[in-house]
Amino acid sequence: MSKKRYGAFLGGMLVGTVAGAATGIWLSSRRRQRLRYLARKSSAAIPELAEDMSTSMQLRANRISHVVHRRWDSFLGRLQEAIAVGMEVAQEEWQTNEPADDTDGIEPADTSPDEQSAKTPASENLLR
Repeated sequence: MSKKRYGAFLGGMLVGTVAGAATGIWLSSRRRQRLRYLARKSSAAIPELAEDMSTSMQLRANRISHVVHRRWDSFLGRLQEAIAVGMEVAQEEWQTNEPADDTDGIEPADTSPDEQSAKTPASENLLR
């Protein structure tokens, strides 16, 4: 009996192999046609997609450039204003701290340099 089962198994395997091969060939020819169609359609759309992406990227780059330029101008204006105000304040402080005599802010010789710098405003130390 085992020989009968072995023969039936081999017969079933042979029939299954032939049926599978035939089905594979039939489906692959349909799939190949479908794949060729999709490949042609996709390759025809590539230039249009590339142009759309290029246009989109150019618009984004322009928008970013304008935003950066506007922010830079704003920063530069604020920086120039801060420098001008700082210079005015330093000039006023310099003028108000000038000594009455012509000693040019020089302290008497009996004080040490540390005592002189402690008495002198910070902005005047920067200007020396």
